[in-house]
Amino acid sequence: MTEMDAACFEAANSADLIQGHLRLNVPGAVVPDILPPLIVELQRRHPKVQVEIVVENNLVDIIAAGCDAGIRYGDSIQKDMISIPIGPRLQQIALAASPSYVKQHGLPGNPLELADHCAIRYRLSDGTLIPWSLRRGDETANIEPTTCLVLSVNALNTGLSYVRAGLGIIGTFRNWLESDFRAGTLIPVLPDWWAELEGPRLYYPSRFTSSALRAFIDVCRSEATV
Repeated sequence: MTEMDAACFEAANSADLIQGHLRLNVPGAVVPDILPPLIVELQRRHPKVQVEIVVENNLVDIIAAGCDAGIRYGDSIQKDMISIPIGPRLQQIALAASPSYVKQHGLPGNPLELADHCAIRYRLSDGTLIPWSLRRGDETANIEPTTCLVLSVNALNTGLSYVRAGLGIIGTFRNWLESDFRAGTLIPVLPDWWAELEGPRLYYPSRFTSSALRAFIDVCRSEATV
């Protein structure tokens, strides 16, 4: 019935005017930098579209949650959904520390030396800590550093405040750290060992999609990055 109402709403409006409500269910990882330029471009093209962003790191049924589409990484996308890349095709998990921390503790020369450093880490909603998995070519290293601060995955970007203050080494998305690297407020740690992962994807049901969602899909495709 919801889909029928939405279809009737679209039919009653001009084909040249895209409007309506777009509700997206997204993880916190895309909120700081990947999602904003896409929403801005959508609003520039279609100012009558109202966007609502629901930040949710747990796996959810987007239909039951009343959302038009979701954004997730990799295998967490529901199997009966259509999906397209959104943002960068690949992302890196980078390690960083502040100049004050490096001055006091030095830089690790290899992954094993991370065990002697203070780590800022994130905990998933199921209770497990996000692992520090490093990779250089065919070599891999799974590290258990000394953890000095644990943050909920729901507060992903808050860790930057602690690492800038000199608390320890953080492992997070490289794109979150680039401005700090350029400004010198953070220093890369073991950059040869930063692992890559597939970037996020927008997913949505194969049945009826609203004009607002179709417009957002067009924006994501036109703004896709390598």
